[in-house]
Amino acid sequence: MVMPVIKLFFNKKWQTTGMKKDITELYSFIDDFYQIYSGYEKKQLLPSNKQRNRLCSMSLSEIMTIMVMYHTSHAKNFKYFYKTCIEYIHKNDFPNALSYNRFVELMSRLFLPFNILLHIASKKINLQ
Repeated sequence: MVMPVIKLFFNKKWQTTGMKKDITELYSFIDDFYQIYSGYEKKQLLPSNKQRNRLCSMSLSEIMTIMVMYHTSHAKNFKYFYKTCIEYIHKNDFPNALSYNRFVELMSRLFLPFNILLHIASKKINLQ
């Protein structure tokens, strides 16, 4: 089930209206992946009372979506991409967008799930 979805997603031509990409499918795919990953993570990690779970106005799926958008864009640096694309062009898609500094602080939370997503996607595409 995952292989056709990944193949379809990464081989898809994006619908664009001017400079804006339609990111609905991208977000849906990443949100589904993150729901599976977070369930797995909760089962595998040991419980800890010391870890703070501070709520964030953006979900980690939204943050990962922005990271995938950046890595598939032609932007040379992330700050320019975030300030122009997310805060200006896609402001309706991300109404609760964080400040650039806060977003960069939260990027470290995505290290493992983002790498797992890329690893799964690259294996599935190369196996065609």
